[in-house]
Amino acid sequence: MLAPVTNRGEVIGLLEMTLPDEPAPQVLQDISNIAHALSFVVIANRRHTDLFESGQRTTPFSLSAEIQRRLLPSAFTCEASSFILSGWLEPAATIGGDTFDYSLARDVLHFSVTDAMGHGVASSLTATLGVGSLRNSRRQGDGQPVRGAA
Repeated sequence: MLAPVTNRGEVIGLLEMTLPDEPAPQVLQDISNIAHALSFVVIANRRHTDLFESGQRTTPFSLSAEIQRRLLPSAFTCEASSFILSGWLEPAATIGGDTFDYSLARDVLHFSVTDAMGHGVASSLTATLGVGSLRNSRRQGDGQPVRGAA
């Protein structure tokens, strides 16, 4: 049996189980709930190890792609009641300079796509500066009132 391990639309992986018999509907629901709970475990723990990241890779990354990968949002998909946002950069192992970012506030979706021109370390560093600047401005509330800030 395969059960998707997802969280708010982010595909994290698959939970594969071999069962001795055809599972009852309640067992299927229980396994689905376990797979969803597993997504929280993976999300909470993947920041402390390279095991999950390494397990998703089939090709070695270039240095520029490694820099770029750290720049991307931690989740490539976000599901909300009024939209689904999903992005990916290909070929992932050799990207450098192209990037996207998003942040969901209470009633505002901030989304950016940048192209630092080129495909190398210099482009990755330029993209890092650009996205860092966008995030800093967004987090300071530049250009719009900050609602619900604590």
